[in-house]
Amino acid sequence: MDGEWYAFLHEWFRDTDAEFLQADGKSFLVIASRSQAPVVYVWNKSTLKFMLHGEIPAADEVLAVKAFSAGGPGETYLAMACYIGDSRVLRWSSRQQFVEVQALPSRGAMVLQPFAFGERRYLALGSDFSFTQIFLWDAESQSFVKFKDVYVQSPRSFAAVNTDRRTFVFSSSFKGKSVVFEHVIHHQDQDQDQDQDQDQDQDQDQDHQYQHHQYQDVMETSRRSEGDWQGMLSEVRRHPQITRHITSRSSSS
Repeated sequence: MDGEWYAFLHEWFRDTDAEFLQADGKSFLVIASRSQAPVVYVWNKSTLKFMLHGEIPAADEVLAVKAFSAGGPGETYLAMACYIGDSRVLRWSSRQQFVEVQALPSRGAMVLQPFAFGERRYLALGSDFSFTQIFLWDAESQSFVKFKDVYVQSPRSFAAVNTDRRTFVFSSSFKGKSVVFEHVIHHQDQDQDQDQDQDQDQDQDQDHQYQHHQYQDVMETSRRSEGDWQGMLSEVRRHPQITRHITSRSSSS
């Protein structure tokens, strides 16, 4: 990069976000705006430029667009955070355009961030006027279902991180303290007829036999005491003291 521009896409004002994605063997660029409908550009291999492909209608004041995969191989979706009206989930169709598949009721949405841990896919819908809503992808209905509310003051982004066999979600706050959540999956016994007088050691052995357990997510956002690290997306600690608390979590306060 020599610092000079390569091409102008349009004479447009109040652009808010841009997202690159690939679908049907082509490269696309989606640009969102607070003043016009989002526009989709496609990369032209002959001219070596992005050319206008179409727009996404009926979308008001889109502040963020994020592409993600769900539902099966080759299925491309787009999450749009709309400041006015419902935020939306769209799917790339065989007609090479985005088609709305789900509306998520929201008010003043600033971010609609997809993230995943293994096969579990989530959407975080953040607003300045309400709790952050977490949605979980339901494979049967091929849609997102409401999972839990968490509190982050004026969230602007969510990022999933895997490190040291542990998984975290970082959320940046525009007005308050940025927050770190830990993603923990509990094991719950499926066998309701198991003998209640079973020896404790035998129970512990069975806890490691995943085929006898189902995964159940629990999301807790209350501040945790030192050493209390249970719960799905349970709050680890607020920044800037994240590192100190993580490294000393087993020590007494």
